[in-house]
Amino acid sequence: MICDSMRAFNRYAALAPEVWEKLSAFFAGLTEDTETGSYELAGPALRVNLVDAKLAPVESGKYEAHRQFIDIHIPLDGEETILCRPDSCDLKQLSAYDAGNDCVFYETAPGVNVGLEPGYFLLIYPGEPHQPQIGTAGSVRRKLIVKIDAALME
Repeated sequence: MICDSMRAFNRYAALAPEVWEKLSAFFAGLTEDTETGSYELAGPALRVNLVDAKLAPVESGKYEAHRQFIDIHIPLDGEETILCRPDSCDLKQLSAYDAGNDCVFYETAPGVNVGLEPGYFLLIYPGEPHQPQIGTAGSVRRKLIVKIDAALME
């Protein structure tokens, strides 16, 4: 897991230069008028989801983890908390792994609260459980969720 300022985003370009180049170009073209939806930058292996995320209290959610994709959460307005853990060792699994959605769910348990606001990002590697969209019930925040196939960063 990496949490940093968007000012330092290009510091991580060495992880996957072509991926960062495509992401930087997408970010540069993003405006307030950009419609919500999924934008493929290199087919399904690299895409950006622009969403209006509905926030909820931590008690109403659950952890999710991925096996194939790296997530990067980037809030565009307002604040959001993401509850994180380095692994799922002590968590009760709530669902079978869904390969089509690259997701498995776990019970909520104590973790590290990462507060995000515009200008910051959180990069989450496969296998790292996280519970996004924690905040005041019913609040909606516009955010980007970048999905990068981990194979692109090898």
